[in-house]
Amino acid sequence: MQGEWKFTRSQVFKTKDRHNFSKQNKQCHKAIQASSARAERIRHNPNMATKATKVPVVPKILKGTPDEDPEKYLIQFERAAICNNWNDNCKERYLPVYLEGTANTWFQNWSRNNNIATITWAGFKPIFTKAFLSTAKVEVAERKLNTRKQRIGESAEDYLYEMVDLCYAVDELMPEAKVVRHIIKGLRPTFLEKVNMHDPKTIAEALELIRKIHETRYLVNANEEDILSIQPTVDELAKTNELIEKLTSLMIQQNELINNTHQWSLRPNENLG
Repeated sequence: MQGEWKFTRSQVFKTKDRHNFSKQNKQCHKAIQASSARAERIRHNPNMATKATKVPVVPKILKGTPDEDPEKYLIQFERAAICNNWNDNCKERYLPVYLEGTANTWFQNWSRNNNIATITWAGFKPIFTKAFLSTAKVEVAERKLNTRKQRIGESAEDYLYEMVDLCYAVDELMPEAKVVRHIIKGLRPTFLEKVNMHDPKTIAEALELIRKIHETRYLVNANEEDILSIQPTVDELAKTNELIEKLTSLMIQQNELINNTHQWSLRPNENLG
């Protein structure tokens, strides 16, 4: 985090005259410097991280790859901006700092022919989104939706929420009942059978059913482990049987020895007779 917040003026404020900043830009710059200073103090003294201490939130990096969603990125970026008390002017100034690769190249090319200072943040967002929104976004989401299956050990929440996200990426107006059918279709066989029998109509009902099945399976597995822990293993039973056979053989040998000794003890008496 420390490295992310040490911006130079040339990185944040792209202007030929560095001494000619607007009042708003100076306020933004002071705000981010103050946040960086607080973060540095907290790093050296964790006890300072109290409720009254505001820690800056660093937005993620956007590289402009086909698998990145610019709309989701802007939502995350604006959440960070709210936490950092950035106004729209600050958002426009700081966004380029978090662009790398293709995204950074696009912004540099766009900046040659456009002045971001003359465009509002609300006006810039659709331009930004359109630049990185893949024309094949729906097709990619649809392919993922049709092949997405619940993974072994995957929680109900992880699976269901990703499926819901894929459904609405394919069709923002997809009926909830159809979303539920997609969720059920991708469940593991043991879950699919039980959930389908209850025929949930809403996403909330489907989630509740999957959770209950997870909990039930956990309890069953826990009980089986307890039972197995107190039951002898096959190897232990084999060793016990082998020991019993040895003891039995020794007892037989001991009885034979006793009988032979008894017979020999009777022979002198027979000779005297």
